Amino acid sequence: MTYKTPSTWTKIKISDLFEEICDKNHPDANVLTIIQGTGTVLRENSGREIIYDEKSLANYKYVKKGDFIIHLRSFEGGLEIANQDGIISPAYIILRPKLPVAFIYLYAVFHSKRFINQTMAPAVEGVRDGRNVKYDVLKKQTILFPPLSEQKKIAEILSAQDKIIELKEKLIAEKQRQKKYLMQVLLDENIKKTPFKINGIKIDKKKWEKKKIGEIAKLSSGNTPRRNDSQNFKGNVCWLSSGELKQKYINDTEEKISKIAVKSSNLCLYKSGTVIIALYGLEAIGIRGTCSILKVECTISQACMAFTEFKSVLNEYFYYWYLFKGYAIGAKYAQGSKQQNINSDLMSSLIMLCPPFHEQQAIAAVLSTADEEISLLQRDLEQEKLKKKALSQLLLSGIVRVNNTKEIKNA
Repeated sequence: MTYKTPSTWTKIKISDLFEEICDKNHPDANVLTIIQGTGTVLRENSGREIIYDEKSLANYKYVKKGDFIIHLRSFEGGLEIANQDGIISPAYIILRPKLPVAFIYLYAVFHSKRFINQTMAPAVEGVRDGRNVKYDVLKKQTILFPPLSEQKKIAEILSAQDKIIELKEKLIAEKQRQKKYLMQVLLDENIKKTPFKINGIKIDKKKWEKKKIGEIAKLSSGNTPRRNDSQNFKGNVCWLSSGELKQKYINDTEEKISKIAVKSSNLCLYKSGTVIIALYGLEAIGIRGTCSILKVECTISQACMAFTEFKSVLNEYFYYWYLFKGYAIGAKYAQGSKQQNINSDLMSSLIMLCPPFHEQQAIAAVLSTADEEISLLQRDLEQEKLKKKALSQLLLSGIVRVNNTKEIKNA
């Protein structure tokens, strides 16, 4: 289905909308850097270690707040915006609007898939990371240009959605900080040593036992089917690799887990609730991100290990949280330089603390509840991002028109 561009909207060449700015010799101005999806930030606040010669600053280009910038990754993320006055690398191209514009509206246009994949595509040259955007070509392309009043209304709607997203991101960050504190208080024997209660259950770390993991559970490593036989990976048995151990639980459903054929394996199937840990590739996955707990029946690769046949009363979820936290598995135990790993013998000899079962249950319940709250907030955040994406597509194309800042209508 095709949609007709609103009659009040025009198509304007980028060269008619912007002038290219090359203002140099401002070595004392704030040095800025580009963060894709954010715009300019002060270089010292970028979190990057950028080495540059102060003698070269006179050659940097001066930008004003509201200028648009073609940067080194524009081919994949669109044009960025200057959030403050300052100087940027001479490798960037600065575009300053010649006409009155709503900056947030243009920023949304320059980050839209339509602009990146269609408008900008003819101006992109090179391969992979060697790509760059040729402004001589881009400036001949056109974008949709609504009346300024409508630009402002679209910008207000998108800004309001951005605010919702920002608030949810801050809430998630705060909840994650709270969970981290909870994990320290509940799992570290050296923090809060005096007895305390959670949900009416007394926690007394002084009475926790210390046991080797091998004394608590049986450790069972997996197996990897031969990869030169593609039939081994076309079955209906879930097969978990170490690279998939990135989340607290391995998928509520089976869709995203690799599959192998039943005939290819006499491997052990581990039931839902089994704690799984990665043995290899810890530098890629993260020492404290190697532990997961299954929600589906699954077999595992040789780079993973399962904890089964508990020899003492133990709550699997407490065990998961203890391992995930990294008290039993820390960076100091990892071996290897190219690919960090932990072997089964070392794992068996590691010491972990074992509270009474009712304390394990209470601790696991608190941490799982905190984690589930964060998961719900993250899903909600993703929905808000999808909502913004849909709003952008509808508003920037003119399929949906705005009456005022609180209403939208079909074109």
